[in-house]
Amino acid sequence: MIFFAYATALVSIVVMFANAVSVPRASTDKCHTIDSGYLEAFFGLGSSEGNKPLDLNSEKELTYKSGTAVKAAFQACPEATQASSFDNTGRLVVEPTSSNKCLTITNPSSSHGPYFVKAETCTSSTKPSEGQLWGFGNDFGNVIFWAGGCGPGILMKSNDEPELASRNRLQFSCNGTFESMTLTKTKS
Repeated sequence: MIFFAYATALVSIVVMFANAVSVPRASTDKCHTIDSGYLEAFFGLGSSEGNKPLDLNSEKELTYKSGTAVKAAFQACPEATQASSFDNTGRLVVEPTSSNKCLTITNPSSSHGPYFVKAETCTSSTKPSEGQLWGFGNDFGNVIFWAGGCGPGILMKSNDEPELASRNRLQFSCNGTFESMTLTKTKS
């Protein structure tokens, strides 16, 4: 009788471990917030220079002086393809983060840009799509650039003001002079 109980217990343990190995595990490497604040960029010359707030217009496009200031969270995504030129690679989630809206390059397959940004439904909580992948932090501080393509920033004119497209949309490019974005705790 003792042998039968021992054999039954042993088989139960083997079955338990076999089942444990075959059950897929949930990812523990979800994107997580490392910084949040108002999305801004450094524009201007002389007395007009400084961090300037970026906006979302009624179409949810990233603009300058044409909508509501963007409050966002940068979420590092350990499972995403990591861009070596940044301290972290992840996504920019429009706050409140429960909205599940990420800042997205709408034309990531364009090889030359300009690229445009819009708040769209986040594609993944672990591996954002190429259009939603942003780089955060490097030797210049907590700067933010799109991590896809050539790693573009906001396209600037010679007077250090952003080059705007229709509807005051910001253009991102690697051609010419470009500027990074940053998150600040207080709105400028």
